[in-house]
Amino acid sequence: MSKTPNIRPLTKSDLGEFNSMGKTVRGYAIELDGEVIGIAGVLHTRPLQAFSRMKDELREYPKTIVKVIKMFKDVLKNYDMPVYAIASETEYNSTKVLERIGFELMNNRNYVWIP
Repeated sequence: MSKTPNIRPLTKSDLGEFNSMGKTVRGYAIELDGEVIGIAGVLHTRPLQAFSRMKDELREYPKTIVKVIKMFKDVLKNYDMPVYAIASETEYNSTKVLERIGFELMNNRNYVWIP
């Protein structure tokens, strides 16, 4: 059994129940003992969409979460168009995380990152 999660590039197969609508993605998957416990990336739609999901197991590894947030900021540097996100209603600090990454509030829970 692993003691720390492994962070690797995201693949469409990591998305599971997340409907990628046949679009490509760029981002990261976080694995623990071969199971994906978190994902974060950009879905290549028009407009571009940021997304993330995490299972409760990942909450036990706050340093890994912070590391992936920093890595996600670097992913955004690959884009020359705005990337949109909707802050989670169930993750209490989702708005703070989006703002830390560089997203700006548009309205309600809708955010945009502008290159």
